[in-house]
Amino acid sequence: MRKKLGLVFLSVFISLALSTSVFAAGFALYETGARGTSLGGAMVARADDPSALFFNPAGITQLTGIQTMLGVQMIAPRLDVKTTGQIVPAGPLRLGVLGTNQVTTSLEDNEFWPPHAYLTYQVNDRWWLGFAVMSRFGLGVEFPTNWPGRFSSYNAKIVTSEVNPNIAYKVSDNFSVSAGVSMMYFDVKLQKKISPAIYGLGPGEIDQKLTGDSFGYGYNFGLHYKPTDWISFGASYRSKVTQHVEGDLEFRGQSNPFQAGAFPNVSGDATIDLPDQYFFGVAVKPMKKLSVEVGAILTNWSSFEALKLELDSPILGGAANSITQPKNWKNVWRYHVGLEYNVTDWMDLRLSYIYDETPVPDETIGYELPDSDRNIFGIGLGFHKNNWWLDLSYNHLLFSDRQIAARPNDGVLASEVQDGMAYIAGISFGYKW
Repeated sequence: MRKKLGLVFLSVFISLALSTSVFAAGFALYETGARGTSLGGAMVARADDPSALFFNPAGITQLTGIQTMLGVQMIAPRLDVKTTGQIVPAGPLRLGVLGTNQVTTSLEDNEFWPPHAYLTYQVNDRWWLGFAVMSRFGLGVEFPTNWPGRFSSYNAKIVTSEVNPNIAYKVSDNFSVSAGVSMMYFDVKLQKKISPAIYGLGPGEIDQKLTGDSFGYGYNFGLHYKPTDWISFGASYRSKVTQHVEGDLEFRGQSNPFQAGAFPNVSGDATIDLPDQYFFGVAVKPMKKLSVEVGAILTNWSSFEALKLELDSPILGGAANSITQPKNWKNVWRYHVGLEYNVTDWMDLRLSYIYDETPVPDETIGYELPDSDRNIFGIGLGFHKNNWWLDLSYNHLLFSDRQIAARPNDGVLASEVQDGMAYIAGISFGYKW
């Protein structure tokens, strides 16, 4: 019976993960459990429920027997982009800006639902096994197809689903280590408009759509040290995942034979290095009912230097065998503090704050991710009785306003990203067998 339940559990959550994408920091995701989300990710040193498989798998040595957790997050991003002027052809292979009219465009209202599922198993007094299904990267940024920034992007989606088995070992009563491997599915869709006039091919706009997918592999390690009941330390590492994406470049809306000949549908491939990450945390328990954790996550986005698509056959009459978009992202930190208070024997209250840096530099920012630094405030409740528990969370994310300088050849206008926010709500169910 347990085996059948486990198969159903995995199939349902893998299918959910494959349909999920999110607007995130860079495009890294941390919404991997309602308790962890309400605590702002302050689960690296705590690491005391099955979601430790994401934050710090070494912590699962604190979990007895067999424990499961599954749930889902709802993320609803909202923001406006105020642009000045409009993109127009300005000569051979050159776009320019016409006018000074200002237009404010809102992000399309979309909600995304990244799921999470965990299983931990205590083999004996020294060894533990864990299995996680989660989504660590995702992107969903959609604007109207006719908006002023459409020559940079009007739709960008990245979807990932990751399967991550782990093993943890209790070196001593106070110190544990872990190791794991992961297989990640990666799916991408990028859409924008291009101007055939700059190639001398007549008026109009052509719709460009890039789609592709791949599988990548990684590994992870964790350390957990709890010298006394009132303090604990945690650290973990997740490796870079290289995705060799194979896909298609499609064009629609050609208005004459010259455009059709210059922009045929072709296949291609690209290599994308998803960043490695370091997680750190220190948790203290100053009172019997109160625990506090502070920590940080370093994400090495400098691995994302460019998006380069190598084409199987050339476009533009043989003039272009590849398409390259420089990125040159930078390494960034995410700082967090989370508090948990045991209000009663059956209910916990949680509060958190996060400061999250954007990796996107001024020189290469585009509308596929009009990102900025953000402040995130979290609150949550936990309910537990016998072998069951239920966690609820709500986080309110506020983006800093950001000025973007015009780069007409990249389809980017002088812009201001403003009124950015996201509503993030989550629910997780857990059971100890």
